[in-house]
Amino acid sequence: MPDTPDWVDIRLSAYLEGVRSEPDGTLIIVVREATALSDEFDELRDTFHDEVELEMLRGSRQIISGAGDRKVEILFKRPVGYCVIDESYASPRDNPAPPGALSCHPKTYFLDYVREETWVDDDFLGGAKIEYTCVTLDQIVKVVTAIPPRFRVEPVLNESNAM
Repeated sequence: MPDTPDWVDIRLSAYLEGVRSEPDGTLIIVVREATALSDEFDELRDTFHDEVELEMLRGSRQIISGAGDRKVEILFKRPVGYCVIDESYASPRDNPAPPGALSCHPKTYFLDYVREETWVDDDFLGGAKIEYTCVTLDQIVKVVTAIPPRFRVEPVLNESNAM
């Protein structure tokens, strides 16, 4: 997959597939887009016998990664810090982006924390200037850096290379 310097709009439904660090200090966040299946509730209706469960599921659909969805790698060159938060416990005060969306923020609680806890300043690595946030269906990844990310995008061509 070749790098693309452009911003990539990640679909609102996406799963975090992994976070890894390369030997050169590059942080790679791997996100797999997903799609809500249609008519899932009707298919599941016969598997539930509890009326409360049925009511809770009404309108729900299974969200899976399959043909037509993309795998997106977000590459951060020498980030100052990052964290992964279970989406269930995230505070709404610092989470303005919808699930799956990649956004950047010049002022957040996490960014303030990283600035306070590190000695990185504008003269070293360009400082801890901005937080990039990727909100997936299950996790939120926050990265503090001075360097904008690059992207590698790979289409999921068929079910065999889907999640």
